[in-house]
Amino acid sequence: MRVSRVLQLSVCLVGLSLAWHSPSPGKPSIGQVPVAQIQVLSVGLLQMLQGVQESAWRMERQGDQVSEELVGDTQAVERLREQGVQVGRTQRQVTKNLQMMTAQSDRLENAAQDVQLGLETLLAEQGALELRMCRVLERVQSITKPVLRMEKQLNMNLMKVIVDTQSRRLADLALEVMTRDRFIDKHLQHIVDLEEQASRIRGERPPTSAEGRF
Repeated sequence: MRVSRVLQLSVCLVGLSLAWHSPSPGKPSIGQVPVAQIQVLSVGLLQMLQGVQESAWRMERQGDQVSEELVGDTQAVERLREQGVQVGRTQRQVTKNLQMMTAQSDRLENAAQDVQLGLETLLAEQGALELRMCRVLERVQSITKPVLRMEKQLNMNLMKVIVDTQSRRLADLALEVMTRDRFIDKHLQHIVDLEEQASRIRGERPPTSAEGRF
């Protein structure tokens, strides 16, 4: 717009110059510029101003394009900054979750070790109980054999009482062994569950923080 106004003003000045220097009839006076030279000069000035106008228009278009590209680059930088902030938050959360999962895995491993120790103690007690049962059976057999030999001489009622008493003791011992077996099986299953849970936790651990860096 400014270039157009300058161009119009220049054309007006050229016109005024032509009108001011228009020759009077006859020979031109001394120092007067010929009209042909003024016309050539005005045409050259007009062409130059047109070139300046085109150059200014192109520069204005280029300036608009540069401004648009600058706005796009600024928005891209802002998006990258927001993504970097989000990646940092995600990395901190992943690190926190990894620490929690590691602590949970350690607690499960400690619990599994405690249960394993308790199971070993129960197995030892079960072995001692089975040994006691074997000794009781030997005593019953040692008692019943002489009784059978002396069956005619001993009171059958006393024999029945002795056998019943030993049978009850054997039944009580067998019940105690069954109870301990169920208790041991329950603890074994609990150990298996803890080991499976610890294995799943180890398998689900997220990647290291280096892999999630921006």
